[in-house]
Amino acid sequence: EPDYETIGTLGLLADATPIENGEYLIVVRGLVRSRLYEIPSRSVYRIALVRPIVEEGLDEVDTEESRTLYSTVLQLFSALSSNFGDNATKIAAVVMTAPNRRTRIDRMASVFLTDPHWRQIFLEAREIPERLAILQDAMATTLGLASSQTNGSPLN
Repeated sequence: EPDYETIGTLGLLADATPIENGEYLIVVRGLVRSRLYEIPSRSVYRIALVRPIVEEGLDEVDTEESRTLYSTVLQLFSALSSNFGDNATKIAAVVMTAPNRRTRIDRMASVFLTDPHWRQIFLEAREIPERLAILQDAMATTLGLASSQTNGSPLN
């Protein structure tokens, strides 16, 4: 049996549109980060118990590091919004109307973290500063700027 990721996102199928080559363009709306616990089975399909990951209290983490990272990520988000053309205003509205900082960070990540490997690393990151650093590096790379790991801020 191949390995599988034990942390993912529980979501709802928002849309499934057939495309010309017979495949489908699928849009899933993420609801909550979840952990999968495999249940032994003789079925040809794997079976897992899905449990939401409780993230209460993460928004109370308010350090100088997290404030600086958050500010930098918002600046990078603004700089990258031109990449979305006519959709830039819609994307910004969806991100900035999020009810809290953690949700804004998650919504920005859903736009900028397109590589499955980095999406998984982001999903597994529990602390806000760690999530912000991953997002900042992805955005800085998109803009061709230095990584946050080398100089503290890709905007310097």
